[in-house]
Amino acid sequence: MEDWDDLYRDSDRSPRDRGRTYLESGELAALFPDFELVHSWDGLTPEHRHGDGPPERHGRAEAVFRR
Repeated sequence: MEDWDDLYRDSDRSPRDRGRTYLESGELAALFPDFELVHSWDGLTPEHRHGDGPPERHGRAEAVFRR
């Protein structure tokens, strides 16, 4: 397992320079205060496997904005 470096609150970076950020439920819309929120959803994907790996789920967030 790789060691990831903390960048700032809820964000980190891998040794291969890949980043990830964790959002609280509903936080995505707050990142775009100058836009009208048309649609948003956040939750977990269905449980699945990658090859013979263990069952897992991924967090997902989506939003549609209007200027």
